Amino acid sequence: MRVYFATGSHTHKKANASVLIGAWQVIFLGRSASEAYAPLVALEPFVPFRDASSGSSTHNMTVLDCLAVSS
Repeated sequence: MRVYFATGSHTHKKANASVLIGAWQVIFLGRSASEAYAPLVALEPFVPFRDASSGSSTHNMTVLDCLAVSS
């Protein structure tokens, strides 16, 4: 099976797409978070995710953090 992954340069969309393809690798291919993240390194830098409140964020979550939670 081939999966074609394409994303633009918009930083938020790139981070969202990377989490989705990484989570797919963890869930369906049985890869670890670091194995799933390895091919995504070429797309760095990623914008970190943050809490949904207004004001300054107290915690930033990276793409790798999201993948670690899904594994």
